[in-house]
Amino acid sequence: MERETGLASRFRLAAEFTPTTKKRLQVRPRQPLTVVPMFNAVWAVDFMSDSLYGGRRFRTLNILDEGVCEGLE
Repeated sequence: MERETGLASRFRLAAEFTPTTKKRLQVRPRQPLTVVPMFNAVWAVDFMSDSLYGGRRFRTLNILDEGVCEGLE
């Protein structure tokens, strides 16, 4: 019984491996984004975080009116 070297066994394993192909997604038609011209119809909410020069971190909650592109004050 012959003993395989590490390189030969790796080559044998690589030769037995057959890579699978990736599934392709179906092409969907592009749809334009809808813009709502009315105010108070669509709102966007987002959290943001940052840190000051001294290392102190802070978070903000941003609320935007998508129709007018204005934020709450």
